[in-house]
Amino acid sequence: MADLFDRIIPNLERFPDIGIDFLARVPQSRESQAHIERLKARLGEHVRLRECIAGDYLISYAVRGGNLYLLAIKHHLQLSFDLKSHWRA
Repeated sequence: MADLFDRIIPNLERFPDIGIDFLARVPQSRESQAHIERLKARLGEHVRLRECIAGDYLISYAVRGGNLYLLAIKHHLQLSFDLKSHWRA
């Protein structure tokens, strides 16, 4: 985890395009396409959503102008943020 703050996040700040373009993915359904279109409309033209895999972590972030905004940092073993729906009895 220390590597995340000491090396990875500073590298993202210096090279924000190092991650992949999240919105460039091809949607697999019409519902996904609609969600992506709404997200693009809400973000506007000058915000880029990106993802980067660094060690055991998936980092989601937004780039707007010269600013980088961390949206989520998830360990690869973490299924989602909504664990209750994954582990219903």
